[in-house]
This record gives sequence, C-alpha cells and structure tokens, in this order.
Amino acid sequence: MSYVLREASPAQIRRAAIDSYATWGAPHHTLEQYLAREALSAAAPFSSRRVSVVLLRADQQPDDLEFLCSCELYPRECLYSPSKLPNLEGPKTVVTATCVSVASVFTPEHHRKNGYAAAMMKLVRERIESIPGAVASTLYSDVGDYYGKFGWRRHRSECAYLDPNSKTFIEWTVLSAASGKTVQNIVVTAEGGKSIEPSAIPIDVKAVVEGILSFERDVLVNEMKNRSETCIAVLPTLDTLAWFWSAEDFYAVTFNRSLPSRKGCHISERAYAFWTHNWVEDSLILLIMRFDTTADACGLLGCALEEARNSSLRKVVLWDPSASDALVDLLKSVGIAVVERTHSLSCLAFWGGDAVDEKCLWVRNEKYAWV
Repeated sequence: MSYVLREASPAQIRRAAIDSYATWGAPHHTLEQYLAREALSAAAPFSSRRVSVVLLRADQQPDDLEFLCSCELYPRECLYSPSKLPNLEGPKTVVTATCVSVASVFTPEHHRKNGYAAAMMKLVRERIESIPGAVASTLYSDVGDYYGKFGWRRHRSECAYLDPNSKTFIEWTVLSAASGKTVQNIVVTAEGGKSIEPSAIPIDVKAVVEGILSFERDVLVNEMKNRSETCIAVLPTLDTLAWFWSAEDFYAVTFNRSLPSRKGCHISERAYAFWTHNWVEDSLILLIMRFDTTADACGLLGCALEEARNSSLRKVVLWDPSASDALVDLLKSVGIAVVERTHSLSCLAFWGGDAVDEKCLWVRNEKYAWV
C-alpha cells in the first residue's frame, strides 16, 4: 500500500479534533469545550507556523475526511552546538537552527492496528528533515519507546513533585527572606477564554520577561559551549509562555476557577521562574527556573508553592531537575526524590551532525519545550 502525507484542510483539522475528543478531551470537557480549546490553541501566535498533516492512501482525494492518521508540526527556534573535536582549542560554536516539535499524533480508533501511525511517522521524518535549517525534532510520547524506531530517541524524562502544604513551603520562604532579597511577581491578566497576545502584555511586564528570556539565551549558549557533546536546546520565547498562559486561563473559566494572574516570579535577572496552572492535573508546573544561590532557589520555589496553595492545586511539578546539581541537592535535603515520568516522555530526533541520529544532549529539557 502506498501512502502520502498532506497538509490538512480546515475540515480535516476539525475532524481530527472530533475524533480525538474521546481520548484527549473527555471526561474533563464537553465536545464544544474541547473544540473551543483547540481553536484557542491554533489562534495563538505560538501556533502561527504550525502545520497540521494527515496520512492518506495514495488513491484518496486530498480533502478526504476519512484520513488514516494525523499530527501537528511546530517549527521552533533552537540552539545547536556540534561536538568538540579533541584537538580543537577554544570554545565550541553555538548556532541558531530550527527544531520541529511533533505533537498530537493520533489514529482514529477504527483505523488502529494497521500500521498507519508507523507509515505517517516515516513520512513526517522525511518532511521535517527537508525543512531548511532544521537539525532536530522533539516529541513527547505517551506510548513508551514506540517512536524510537523512527529516530525519536528517548531522553531523560525526570521530574520532582512538591507538596504545597508541606512545612517546606514556610521554611524556604523564611530562608529567602533572611537573604535580604525580594521576590517580585510577574503578573499578566487577561479575559479568560481568550488568547493572551504578547502585544497586549503590559509594557513593563513585557520588558521584564523579554529581559529574562534574553539572559536565558545567554545561559544556554554558555552552557552548551562548555560541553563536549553535541547539544540541542529549544529556545523559550514570549509566544511560548503566552501559549501556556492562554491555556491555563481557558481551563480556569471552563472549571470555574479564579483566573490566575501571577505567571511567575523573579529575584534578579539571574534568578527567575515561570509557571503554568494545570487545572486538569491539579498541578502548578514550572516552565523555566534558574537561580545562582540556594537562598534564591528557596525563594522561587517558596513563591511557586504559595501560588499552588492559593490556587488550591495539589502539587508543584519540576521538569528535568537533574540539569542542576544544586537543585537536586536542595530537593534531597528535604526528602524530595527525582523520579522518571510515566507519560510525556521526552524524545529527540537529530540529524544535524556528520552522522544521522548522532547521540545528542538535550540541554534544559524543561516544560516550556513541551507541546
């Protein structure tokens, strides 16, 4: 059987959403709410380069609604640094490239167990490798190592769970206060159910966030320069953060929760955290967190724990805490273990080096890179 990969029509995109409702929407949403959520996500500036694709038999019409499989492709800016040769002196080169995030891989129930997802992933890999400047692709798997056979190799997928009601919340806040530093909130308000446009974020808040993200880029570049391995890092952007924040506001309205206005906090240009309220999973998830001192880490985490408690969320979640030895030590000191996730497993396909699918280090694999 011969297959083709086509860009999805608006009707096919809607059909994919309807077909996937039972898997990804129910029972937390009605169908109408789920379709509204999908429309909100598609309208966000972050999704402006998104391409939805469907798998068809070669003899099907391009607009056939009885497609076999579907997914979404998100081209994103990343940093790429090739491995350092043993005889090379001086810092490594770090360049800007394109990374394509693959999301929402879905096969309608009546088409499953026919190999359609495998056929689609092979064609998707061919398509994204042909994109000028693309060197890698990310994917988050809920089906274990399935995507490894198509080149998306599983990477470290660790997280840590913090209890907002633990006495640790008070201890960390007190320790931060004793350092003489002030934790400042990052506040963004919007009308629930509508996309948060970066252009609508208050100028002073936007300046703070963009300043932090500019520093974040420098942090990533410096870290990659000091590693001998081939490295990839997805770059966080204001559009990325606004995409998460729009979703949390939509869910707040859907679940009759108070709209969250505190989107993160910062102590200095070198100590900051952004988060998102995940009402479905009853969690406050750290998107990005950076710090120089233990006192700063305590201040940032104390602020996040306070926000979770005020929002009646059951836990605070950190992705990839092992990227920071200091953070792991801090967590261990209060009995918090770093564990492997059982879903949204981080997978990376890489073809930017001399050898296709060369082993590549995914730097700072935090929640902001998820899609």
